[in-house]
Amino acid sequence: MFPNQQVLQDNCGYDFDNGENLAKWRGIFQSSLEKLLQQVHPTLEAQLDALEYVEKLLFKVLSMLCLKPTPHSIQDVEERIQKMFPNPIDRWAIKEAHSAVEKGKKKCPVTLPAEKVHSLLQKEILMNKVDYQVSLYIMGVLECIGADILNLSGSYVKNIRHIKITVEDVEVAMWADKALMDLFHQDEDVSSVLLEDEHVTGSSLTYDEVVKNLIHEEKQYLRDLHMIIKVFREQIASLVNPSSKELDLIFSNIEDIYELTVTLLGSLEDTLEVTEQDQVLTVGSCFEELAEVTSLSLVGATGCKNNLMELYIAKGKKKHFQNSTYVRCELKIGAEFDVYERYARDVFSPNCREILNNLLSKREVFQHKLQTAGHGFKEAVKYYMPKLLLGPVYHALQYFDQMKILHRLSPLEEDKESLEQVEGLLRPLQVELEKMVSSHSANVPKRKPSQAVEPVAVYCSQAVEPVAVYCSQAENSSHRCYTNVKGDIFSDRDEPKEITFPYSPPPPEWHLNCPEDEWDLMTLHPIEIARQLTLLEFDLYRAVKPSELVGSVWTKKNKEKTSPNLLRMIHHTTHVTRWFERSIVDATNFEERIAVVSRIIEIMIVLQELNNFNGVLEAVAAMSSASVHRLTLTFQALPQKLEKALEEAKELSSDHFRKYQEKLRSINPPCVPFFGMYLTNILHIEEGNPDFLPRAENLINFAKRRKVAEITGEIQQYQNQPYCLTLVPKIRHLLENLNPFSDCNDTQISNYLYEKSLEIEPRGCKQPNKF
Repeated sequence: MFPNQQVLQDNCGYDFDNGENLAKWRGIFQSSLEKLLQQVHPTLEAQLDALEYVEKLLFKVLSMLCLKPTPHSIQDVEERIQKMFPNPIDRWAIKEAHSAVEKGKKKCPVTLPAEKVHSLLQKEILMNKVDYQVSLYIMGVLECIGADILNLSGSYVKNIRHIKITVEDVEVAMWADKALMDLFHQDEDVSSVLLEDEHVTGSSLTYDEVVKNLIHEEKQYLRDLHMIIKVFREQIASLVNPSSKELDLIFSNIEDIYELTVTLLGSLEDTLEVTEQDQVLTVGSCFEELAEVTSLSLVGATGCKNNLMELYIAKGKKKHFQNSTYVRCELKIGAEFDVYERYARDVFSPNCREILNNLLSKREVFQHKLQTAGHGFKEAVKYYMPKLLLGPVYHALQYFDQMKILHRLSPLEEDKESLEQVEGLLRPLQVELEKMVSSHSANVPKRKPSQAVEPVAVYCSQAVEPVAVYCSQAENSSHRCYTNVKGDIFSDRDEPKEITFPYSPPPPEWHLNCPEDEWDLMTLHPIEIARQLTLLEFDLYRAVKPSELVGSVWTKKNKEKTSPNLLRMIHHTTHVTRWFERSIVDATNFEERIAVVSRIIEIMIVLQELNNFNGVLEAVAAMSSASVHRLTLTFQALPQKLEKALEEAKELSSDHFRKYQEKLRSINPPCVPFFGMYLTNILHIEEGNPDFLPRAENLINFAKRRKVAEITGEIQQYQNQPYCLTLVPKIRHLLENLNPFSDCNDTQISNYLYEKSLEIEPRGCKQPNKF
């Protein structure tokens, strides 16, 4: 979990893994973490090893915050958080830390032992005196991270219906949170993630380490099996009530595989536990018990299969035989592991895919029944479950590699002989599985199922786009040639595709019958303004390419060339916001001004129904501007329903857009996300992280590239699903050419709006002016 601990030691000068140092810190957070757990999940408990693991994670965060040059003030710590913590953890941690400092020392604002840590920080890590407020701020950050980890782990444990949090639960839960994984793995190379399956093959690992890794992987595998059985099989059985035959064809003998895995894992753990410190660990017998001959049937007197009989006798079973010949000899070899052969045959069979496809093709099943199982369940059944079902086949093939490694590293000849016999017994199963896999190579995951389901095309695009930005700036002809090739590769993606909707778009709405030159905010129907605004902003949003974002090129001198589509989106957003502002302050009549504000809120409500968050926040920005926000009398006269809708919309942008992010992840496309948040996050990543790793020259900081790629990937995933709405060309033309202040600079615009605001509602006025 801590592959970069040495880097921290080099920069911080303090080794948390050192026995002497660890003795001073061990257990300092454990009782406080138990109290934190009671706050976030009162009905759950945590095992000691889980609390120790979370404590180690907090030590790592503490190391990050205290890297040299050591912080001397709250500002120093905050700057380090902004540079090193991923979004949105940085904002939440800063907020909680400031809250802890504001409450003060006497009120004991944090659960963690601030005074003890303050003393140890000064003596052991910082090596100088610092203000107590700095230590309190750091404790606020650690408590925020610790509470987040415990809350996430507790939610996972409740979902699997357990009552105690184990260290494995914490690890699994954290893998589901990208921000936490980025925090604790931000310096890791990409290969350390992609090749986690092969890490046991390294020559530096010992036999004991390989066994421990094997046990860890078996636990993870057991959780995948548990997910298949409890989450998918039981839910589908309870929701759609397919016959037992259909369930068996889809899930085969997955429960037998689960029982085999439990048996093997229990045997490995028992062997590890009973092996004393000065004894040699051997696990060949664990596999031998499951792979050896399990039944024997002998009749009469002629011959039998000599090779099988000799193999059996060679294992010390001579007492079962006498000097004679036999009519028939039936030996079941590797019977326990044979469950994988049946499973692979069923999963790869056309019947399995056909039944699953038929199940998902039924509208009442896919659209209604599966939806009742919870948000995202029907998508998980359609896209994730088929890949997850292939996981046991992949894992069975891994057993053969594991046994070869154990055989090579085993220190005892007896253990090597056991492993060699197991390999021989399981060889027919290996040949059969590899034969089935080779005929279905396009379907079997090359790595773990969780990695196999990732969209490869998106990763390729994200990897190529940053290089293309660099190459577009180069004069070298070979670089230009590369850029052209890249353009050819992805040209198909940029071509517009014809979309067929299952239903007809709603007809356009009209409010007043008036000439086109009189169309404005009040004469057009609010629903149609929102629809046409959404269509326009979606087209602007989907036109933005990753190459316009990587490297913050939209802030550079040649931004008009490098980010034309992004700038078009930014300018449009600014014009719409100023259009709303000017429409309000230009309405000198009080009743007219109320009508204009009400109309903008009505448009905003429709935009929210259409999931156009960019448009919603345009309206919120106009209402929150200095010139409009001060119009107290106007807002007091609004209908209560509209006032409430405006307050709810304003909450989207509060707390660093936290509610907006939750809302965005809970809706289904089509939608128009707010682009401003993406730009802010990319800018923070680009400015706060170096392009090259500090510990070695010319090593690219791929963690930084991955963070930017995640943001561009999220942007792209919302660019694919268009709206089923009718385009009205004349209204579209009006919105495209919005420019309420054509010949004014920003200062002149702000002055005009504020002066008009003072004119219609002077400071301190008790009632609106009459014009």
